[in-house]
Amino acid sequence: MASAARVVDSIVVEVVILENGTTLGDAFHPDSGFIDCPDGTQVGWIYDGSGSFSPPPPYTPSLEEAKAGRTREATQYYNELMDAGFTYQNELYQIDTFSQFRLAALGGIASWRPNLFPAGFAWITKNNSQVQMDQNTLMDLAGTVAGYESRCRTRLRDIKDAILAAPDVAAVDAIDVTAGYPSASA
Repeated sequence: MASAARVVDSIVVEVVILENGTTLGDAFHPDSGFIDCPDGTQVGWIYDGSGSFSPPPPYTPSLEEAKAGRTREATQYYNELMDAGFTYQNELYQIDTFSQFRLAALGGIASWRPNLFPAGFAWITKNNSQVQMDQNTLMDLAGTVAGYESRCRTRLRDIKDAILAAPDVAAVDAIDVTAGYPSASA
């Protein structure tokens, strides 16, 4: 089978595979912009005007683009850590933003209102099971999760600072946005 490419401003914008026996002249009007091309030619490739097609050079982002992209990756990884939850006393708990607010609020209330929670009080785990706990355990869970989130946020800030300080794209690419985070369990 033969292939034909339509080229605009030296860039392949369309590739067509011709049926067996079909020639370029049979398939297209001479003014269509299609020319013969080797099998495997792809949209986006460069045509040099003398019959040679080649893939475009790899895109190299500017320093600002590299920093912005790496910062998004770092933030995404932090968010994934929070979405993954936190294991406390062998139970996995949600620690998304809303759950952190609830833990902080109830942990704070528990710290100044003794005997506030009824017997059988339970906190819901990530898999939706109930774990009974007393006020001291709830305060410890709240404080432990707050400490974990704070250490994670500090690590994220350190990574973002390193990204901002990177002098070139290679230095930005060398930053491991997943390294140095604390363990998600206590």
